[in-house]
Amino acid sequence: MRRGTTWRVVIPWVGLAILMTVGFSGLSSVDETTFTWGYAPNVYGSPEWAPWWQDAMDNIAGGSFTQGTGGSYPGTHLFLPVDETVYSFADLGTRIHWIYQIPDATLVEVSGLFEVKWVVDWEGEDWTTDASGAWILDDPGEGWSAPRSWEEYNGDVFGSVAFAWWGAYGYTSDTPEARAQLEADLQTYWDAQTHATGLVRWRSDPSSPWTVEQIRLILMPQSLYERLTQEPQYVIGGDSPYGFLDRGLADVAGAGGAAGDIEPSAAYTVGETITGCILVTDPSGNPVNHTYFPLTFYKVTVGGEFETREALFARTLSCWGHPGEFCFEIGTDELEPGYYDIRLGLPGGDVQWIRIELVAGE
Repeated sequence: MRRGTTWRVVIPWVGLAILMTVGFSGLSSVDETTFTWGYAPNVYGSPEWAPWWQDAMDNIAGGSFTQGTGGSYPGTHLFLPVDETVYSFADLGTRIHWIYQIPDATLVEVSGLFEVKWVVDWEGEDWTTDASGAWILDDPGEGWSAPRSWEEYNGDVFGSVAFAWWGAYGYTSDTPEARAQLEADLQTYWDAQTHATGLVRWRSDPSSPWTVEQIRLILMPQSLYERLTQEPQYVIGGDSPYGFLDRGLADVAGAGGAAGDIEPSAAYTVGETITGCILVTDPSGNPVNHTYFPLTFYKVTVGGEFETREALFARTLSCWGHPGEFCFEIGTDELEPGYYDIRLGLPGGDVQWIRIELVAGE
């Protein structure tokens, strides 16, 4: 966000407000908060908003909510500019909602114990807003506020922190001019932004330290999107298409702890490079060289009732010299020991998750 510049099309919406403090004695259930995300119809005017929100609360409570539902890539941390842009015509657009569920609580009990914020980047700098709604550079202690539109539902407290750009500002009718302006605005966001992050923090009583949780969503790189939409899709060939990692668990001392929902396929020591390859062929078995597909790398937090993923980056996987062989390298110098997931969006629409265990060096 350039200082001193007015961006009429870059106007966010977020469900935040000034922190309100009331009397309370503490609430342990806030430590069991569920945090997820989806892409919702515009709350300001769309008739689809109310049923979407009702379904979201019911599905989260029932454990069947799909992360990223309503967006271009449900089940992943990837999104497109159209998933985070609202406007004043046609279907009114879509907004990111990072949704929280505080179990066994009331609004009175959680007041003063729960705060939210969002962060988006713009041309290399991370931004949020202060309590007045003014844009400020992000800082860990800035941008926090109590929710404005949370509610009690079936014994729990639900709410969301939401973000959207405002596209085609000033247009209220679905005209060719409005569509052209919207497309221009979407391109502006694609050029300047790479992520959107929702954060919540809570404490069980006023004297306890804050616990912070965040969900970082990755804006699909435009170059990768164009390749995926323009290139034909192929199929995976070979007897063992996914057994491509160059390292096993037994190759690293200290590996093999609790792994969470997915059994690790390989282990590396911090500082080593994670590498691997798969073979891609066409339906006739011929190696395919000229196609692309996405790889997303996640840090995994294992423990408790649910495990969580934080997307660290996305990149294009392409052919490396040998016919049909698609390989990757991921450096680990800046990573901490723990578990990491690789998500491959394979040709043909298949998805493969691979878990890596990273062990501290001696």
